[in-house]
Amino acid sequence: MESEEMLAMLYGMAIMRLVNGFVENQHKKTGRSISELAEAVGIPRVLVDIRHESSHRNLPSLRFLMFKWN
Repeated sequence: MESEEMLAMLYGMAIMRLVNGFVENQHKKTGRSISELAEAVGIPRVLVDIRHESSHRNLPSLRFLMFKWN
């Protein structure tokens, strides 16, 4: 595995854990959507979208992840 791909995986996993850490308990208790709960606690939508892509679709590229922060 290339180091760029590994770094993208690490970033994606960190973002997933961050978002999930803030909203997972309420999501399980209330059934409200992750994006709705994340918005309520002030998590930027871009992080929610990256979390969704990383967990349900394809891992975003490192270039995409880096672009979102610049």
